[in-house]
Amino acid sequence: GMVGVAALGGGLAFVVIGWLSKADERVASAYLDRALLVEHARSAREEESASARAYLLTGREVSLAASARDRAAFEADYTQLRASAVGSEDRELLETVRKRDVAYEESIERVLALRRANAPETEIRTDFEASVVPAKTELDTALIATSARAQRQVVRAHEAAADVRVRVTAVVGVAALFVLVLAVAL
Repeated sequence: GMVGVAALGGGLAFVVIGWLSKADERVASAYLDRALLVEHARSAREEESASARAYLLTGREVSLAASARDRAAFEADYTQLRASAVGSEDRELLETVRKRDVAYEESIERVLALRRANAPETEIRTDFEASVVPAKTELDTALIATSARAQRQVVRAHEAAADVRVRVTAVVGVAALFVLVLAVAL
């Protein structure tokens, strides 16, 4: 009788703990995927910047093709990040990334246009240092803040998963002890 109930309760508890652990791990995994996506976006942006700089130095069109490819990768990542935004803080961070990205794109396009027009190297360098470098720094800062948020979400999800497992295990242990005491008393 009571031993059977205790065994059934214990078995059910292990199923519940397993189910909660898997659910929490899925949440943590989704946050980890998001953190990796932010890093991929940062990497795509760095590659695009490197390609644009290569064009400025060499004038070779192949560098612009690589820059366009990297730009498309960044945009795809950004679109996925917007779709998976969790709460207003994520949306605000991504809006800041978008604004700073637009400012960076405008500044780099101006400098690339100067290069295409065979402007003097000093003019290109001056515009690059005055507009592209600060815009890139601001964009990097926004991407780093977004990455830090994503990483904090991963840590919190793992901590929450561990906390839930501890609490459920404690409740199950107390319930099992109660059933055991009840079985002995009867």
